[in-house]
Formats: sequence, C-alpha cells, structure tokens
Amino acid sequence: MLRIATTAMLAATLGACASVSPPLNADNFLMRVPQGSRLVLKQEIVIPERWARVAIQDGKVLADRRDIDRSRGYCELQTDRVSRADDLNVVKPDTFETGVESRPWLNAQSGPWIVAATMIIPEHGKSDRIFRTKIPLASAAQPSVKRLVCEYTENPVFYQHLTINQIRAILGELFELQLAGT
Repeated sequence: MLRIATTAMLAATLGACASVSPPLNADNFLMRVPQGSRLVLKQEIVIPERWARVAIQDGKVLADRRDIDRSRGYCELQTDRVSRADDLNVVKPDTFETGVESRPWLNAQSGPWIVAATMIIPEHGKSDRIFRTKIPLASAAQPSVKRLVCEYTENPVFYQHLTINQIRAILGELFELQLAGT
C-alpha cells in the first residue's frame, strides 16, 4: 500500500514539474520563441528587383546581397512574390504573428524553426556550420510575407544558434520582436 501511495505521489510531482515552463531568457541560444509572439515592422521595406527577399544586417536593409557579412548575423525577410521593375514588392509596416513555438534543436524535417547545415569550404580545408533560425510570419493584410530567416556561419567551436537578443540587434529599429508571455 505504501508503495502505491509513494508511486502516486512521485507521478503527481513529476507531472507538475513537467508542466512548468522555464523562465524566458532572450540571451539563451536554446530559448524558444513562445507561441503567440509578434514581429512588428516599423517602416516600409522595398524588396529589390528580381528578388523575393531582402537582407537585413545591423538594422539596415542591404540592397545588394554581396554586402552581407556571413560571419556575423544577418536576417532575410522572405516573401512569395518576386519584385519587378514595373511592380515593386513593398512590405508595409505591420504586425506579423510568428506562428508555432520555436525549438532550436529541431531539424528541417521535424520543425519549421531552426536548421543547422554543414558545408565544406575546400580552399580552407575546414568545416563550417550555418546556424539558421526560421520564423514563419502571418498577416492577413500582407499574406505574401512568409518568414524571417536569421543566420550566421560559425567555425565548429561553439555550435550555437543566434539568441533572441542577437536577432533583435540584427534587426535594429526596423522591427520589434514582442515575445508572448513577457
């Protein structure tokens, strides 16, 4: 009888602990973006001609992708519409829902948020990793805006993704990432 009571008490305690969420820490590279978070675009962004995406680094829109410093963090605002000279793709200030909850340890097959891919750089004879954070976006007013993808290339020493605060720094004053539950 004592064994049954002890087992029941242990199960109840473990069940209660499992339902407790860890505190939000935007400096932890394993932190999940909580479901219900929002990304607020504060100013208009014009997608360059012949592209469906635009790069952002240090709070600035980069018109030329060759200006990206891939060893430092950068983000891309991605749409499903290619910008044309006679019909530029303009993303207007808006609030985008961020969709499902993020999980930094998931791969491309099991979740939409984080992908870490390895690429070999032959001239250096070393292996680098691209740490990519995919944030699906949704807005009824601008359904062509699909996601924000933030990444950087890391020599395989630290193996960590960008933190929420690093992503905020990359976006600068263009966007505000509002975490649900804060």
